[in-house]
Amino acid sequence: VEADIRMLQTSAKEVQGEILLVTERQLLIFDELKNIPLVSEYEQMELMEMAMSGNRDYLEKFYSDLQGHRFAIIIAEEQKFTLQKQGAFIEENNAWVRFIGTPILCAYKPVETLSSTNIQIFIPRENNADCKDPFLK
Repeated sequence: VEADIRMLQTSAKEVQGEILLVTERQLLIFDELKNIPLVSEYEQMELMEMAMSGNRDYLEKFYSDLQGHRFAIIIAEEQKFTLQKQGAFIEENNAWVRFIGTPILCAYKPVETLSSTNIQIFIPRENNADCKDPFLK
C-alpha cells in the first residue's frame, strides 16, 4: 500500500494541471497525498447519483470536461465498457458503465494499476475514442 501511495504522489507531482480523484479522496484528508488540490465536483458517490438519475445537465458538464481533457490525470477504480449481465446491483453497475465509466474510457486511458487495489491512473487519450452519446439507447 505504501508503494502505491508513493506511486500516486509521484504521478501527481509529474503532471501539470488538475488531478481528479474520483475515488481515494481519503488520502487527501489523511495527508497521505500532499499538495494536490481537491477538485470538489465528480466524486464517486455524486457521479453515481447523477448516473442513476440521468441528470443530463450535470453529466454533460462532466463529459465536456473529459473530452476537453480538463484533468491531467484521473485516479479512479478500474473502468469498463461492458455492461453487467447478471448479479447484485446490476442497475447501478450498468448506469455507472453507461454514464460514467465509458465516457471516462472514451477520453482517458489507464496507464497504471495499483498492485494493492483495483485503482488505476488514467491519462488523456491523444485522440478521444469514437463513443456514442450515453443518453441514446
